[in-house]
Amino acid sequence: MEQSSWGLLTTITVSTNIPTSRRLPNGVILIDRINLLRSRDLKDIAYRIDALISPPKSAARQDWQRHLEHAGVLINAELQKPVPVIDIDQRPAGEPPKFDIEGILAQNKTNILYGSGGTGKSLFAVRMAASLALGLHLVGFNTYEQGGTLYLDWEDDADTMVHRMEQVCAGLGMERIPMAYKSMHGKGPYERHHADLKHYLNENPGIKLVIFDSTAMAMHGGTSGDGADGAIKFFSLVGQLPVTRLLIDHLSSEDVKHGSGSAKPFGSVFKVNSARNMWEMVPWNKDNVGHGFTLKHRKTNVGPKLDSAEVEVNWSRSNVTFKRVDALPEDPNA
Repeated sequence: MEQSSWGLLTTITVSTNIPTSRRLPNGVILIDRINLLRSRDLKDIAYRIDALISPPKSAARQDWQRHLEHAGVLINAELQKPVPVIDIDQRPAGEPPKFDIEGILAQNKTNILYGSGGTGKSLFAVRMAASLALGLHLVGFNTYEQGGTLYLDWEDDADTMVHRMEQVCAGLGMERIPMAYKSMHGKGPYERHHADLKHYLNENPGIKLVIFDSTAMAMHGGTSGDGADGAIKFFSLVGQLPVTRLLIDHLSSEDVKHGSGSAKPFGSVFKVNSARNMWEMVPWNKDNVGHGFTLKHRKTNVGPKLDSAEVEVNWSRSNVTFKRVDALPEDPNA
């Protein structure tokens, strides 16, 4: 559900157990996105539901438009309730911010991992998912929580993701990790899928992390890509998800062109302002030192900034490993 100045946008899902109805998996016969405060939308969806679900001979037809109008009134009334004022000094002592992975993934917050193309951001994100699934350290950073990952992929496909997972897991000496995946390529901007994703997360409480690959593609279209309004709307929606969020992003075109020493994610400054924790992956550009990147902690609102980490990457067609090569904490584990 999304509220805007011109209505209540929601995804309507209709399912039935009537065996003669034309159905998708799980009994679903209709999925569409409508504005609950727009009469034309309600009339259209009501007509389509009525055409798909025939009432028993002994029963009258349902007035679906009236039912939807009633739902819209109730939801709108709930949303219009004033936000309560609380006495913050009377609140119980709060807990400090938590991390799923030390310094890298702030728990239930929006985190950004960004860098130039070809740095290995997607592979490293899969390695994060492996750490979270198995409780492994991540290049010297402790993993404090375990859980599943949902990967939303606007840039590649399932075959590519399977190959990446097999490379990462082979580097760890194990089989594939459990990970849910959605190929979003060509499926439009994230805002179209927000309601469905919230429903999925409610139905699958084992998911602790959602990865967006990549932010620019997820914002494309209805959220106007790199504009301030688009960034504010996108981060507002993402912030509603009851899990940790990792946004994979690219460098701004000016930073790529000029090789800025303090590069920022592509697009609006509101990306930086809205993220609670942000790391840049800077590829090595040194002769005779192998392949790798420097992880630079660019921003955090949930604790102190951490020192940069030098990570060596060794990969082949069948496996990839990430190894911390600078000074490490005690008991490091790549």
